[in-house]
Amino acid sequence: MLNFFRKRASMVKIVFGVLLFLVSVSMVVTLIPGMGGSTDPLAVDLVAKVGNDRITTLDLQLQVQQMARSNAIPQDMMWLYTRQVLDQMVMDKVTTQEAERLGLGVSEAELRSSLRQIPDLFPGGKFVGQQQYEGMVLNRFGTTVEQFEERFRGSVLQQKLRYVVTDGIGVSEAEVREAFLRDNEKLVLQYVFLDPKTFQKEIAPTDAALEGYFQKNHDRYTLPEKRTVELLLLDNETARQSVNVSDAERNRYYQDHLDEYRVPERVSVQHILLKATEPAQLAAARKKAEDWLKQLKTGADFAELAKKNSEDTATATKGGDLGWILRGQTVPEFEKVAFSLTPGTVSDPVQTEYGIHLIKVTAHEQARLRPLEEVRSEIDNLLRDQKVQTLMENSADQAAAEWRRAPEGIDAVASKYHGKALKPPALAREDPIPGLGGAAPVVEDVFMLEKGQIGRPLPVPSGYVIPMLSEIAPARPAELGEVKERVRTDYISEQANEKAQTKALELAQTVEKQEKRDLALAARNLGLKATTSEPLLRSGAIPSVGSVSGLEPALGTLQPGQTAGPVPIGGGQLVYQLVSREPPKEADLTIQKDTIRQRLLGEKQGIAFALYQQDLKNRLTKAGDLQVHEDVLARLTSGSPQ
Repeated sequence: MLNFFRKRASMVKIVFGVLLFLVSVSMVVTLIPGMGGSTDPLAVDLVAKVGNDRITTLDLQLQVQQMARSNAIPQDMMWLYTRQVLDQMVMDKVTTQEAERLGLGVSEAELRSSLRQIPDLFPGGKFVGQQQYEGMVLNRFGTTVEQFEERFRGSVLQQKLRYVVTDGIGVSEAEVREAFLRDNEKLVLQYVFLDPKTFQKEIAPTDAALEGYFQKNHDRYTLPEKRTVELLLLDNETARQSVNVSDAERNRYYQDHLDEYRVPERVSVQHILLKATEPAQLAAARKKAEDWLKQLKTGADFAELAKKNSEDTATATKGGDLGWILRGQTVPEFEKVAFSLTPGTVSDPVQTEYGIHLIKVTAHEQARLRPLEEVRSEIDNLLRDQKVQTLMENSADQAAAEWRRAPEGIDAVASKYHGKALKPPALAREDPIPGLGGAAPVVEDVFMLEKGQIGRPLPVPSGYVIPMLSEIAPARPAELGEVKERVRTDYISEQANEKAQTKALELAQTVEKQEKRDLALAARNLGLKATTSEPLLRSGAIPSVGSVSGLEPALGTLQPGQTAGPVPIGGGQLVYQLVSREPPKEADLTIQKDTIRQRLLGEKQGIAFALYQQDLKNRLTKAGDLQVHEDVLARLTSGSPQ
């Protein structure tokens, strides 16, 4: 796969759209950090079975941990999401199996093409490189490249099935028009926003108040469970020192990948651009360019002229430097001149569709094959990386097995496998491991181990880590002194919210009692200030408050002069009055029609595919091919810390 990436140096950057969205969602709930297969000693309980595919408690717990970490969900709330995560895992397997049953598949070429459409992986059309690719996958998804690509393949397959299922869905003209009117209607609101922060300065809690609040909410203040571990770190750089590349290996790789080392003809170019399209503009621009050409012939500096005069803002600050260009990358008129100039010379004025250019070529390289000696270090580094990866994967499994046979012998195992033993401070679930970046999956695994148990090898940026759980300090209720500042913050925040809610309700009731509703007058009588908005779209936002969509559904039926609220929004309370509605211009419908149609089509297809998936799931359940072990799931959703 990665060899393919290295063979091709350029592509057009494509926004990945629906497929990348599906993959991102799927990764949260389906990627298993460092999974070693069904032989893992921790994978003991079966929670669900879809056809021949199994989902174990370990699979599920890891996905819940991954989702919690990715979405900043508090650890003590993760159990609430366990069933939701399992449902998504089941649905992914149901969908993939149905796609395969229908004969759909994903070829290597299709997988490569889809991966190339990820902008972060191919910035500017060029592959980021093996090492950065592996680091990106590990940091974002906690998995290896191989596992990432396998999951990615499943997502592409599911997208293929989606296309098959939803191909016949359409959007009517009436639906487009209704959406156009809703999306483009402009609303003017008068509103009063009550921000709880403005009430906080009025609150000065006494020690007695804090004590009472703490006792009333004692269950909210718990010091987290902490775990003490020993870690065996197998370091990539240490392993790298023991790996060599032979002349035969280097020569064989070079001969097998000659196309990667062919350099096309290219020129290094500077230019000065004067933008022009009309005849009069072109004539004036050409005259200026001719004047500058005379200055250049008498010793003027091309870069300085470009900085002062070029209208190509992207290159002007760099002295007009375009860098290296290849044939086919620029418009024909520019290319013809650039590839014909002798290095160091400047062209006569050149006209293109952009305007008038002066072109200077600073270097010209003919197409060539880079010799082996020139690329020797590149090949050595690549082959050494491949060897280290294989060595580390094998060594990590072997080291873990040996350590399990002799739990007291971590130092001996570390010495044998060129690793080192680490003893970090006791860890809570959210704690990083000092000096070990990218180790969140390790901490997640630690909190699924039993005391004395040695876990599985897990990849981290610096190598592999194997954890052993030594001690467990259980979560315990906190004393007030340990969390007093947190209690103070919570108390003030709660009291301020109550004050904002009370004041907002008082304002709304005052407006209701008026013979003719006047929000601004009612606000002044209560010492508040009403603000009138600029015309707002429903997709817009009220400055310093929040999204207009947060006022639905009441906003959809409100008539000018009517009021609504209080509405919780933006962390505070909003009372508002509709001043006016301005319908959109009919001429804009023609401009927006295609965009609206595509959006509505995507929404309808999404709903249709979700219903299709649910029907598949129901049929498999009825046939007995989908089984969820509710007793096992109940243990994971009991509400107690896992």
